[in-house]
Amino acid sequence: MNYVEDSLLKVRENGLMLSDRQVLILKNNGINYKNYNNIKSLVFQIESILNENYDEALEDLDEVSKQLSEISYYNYTNK
Repeated sequence: MNYVEDSLLKVRENGLMLSDRQVLILKNNGINYKNYNNIKSLVFQIESILNENYDEALEDLDEVSKQLSEISYYNYTNK
């Protein structure tokens, strides 16, 4: 697995910008990113899961949530 290549953001078929690594982490946690049409709703779902079940096993999912929140802020917030 090439970390740099897997970390590059790609526009997915539903318009979300996600890396292959983020997609894999979401999939491993039972989240199908294709069911979401915007990053905010995806982050909301991730945060709901983290609030209900947070433990060390979900650290990768927490990191994805932080990354997506940052993407949302820099790409979709009027500054």
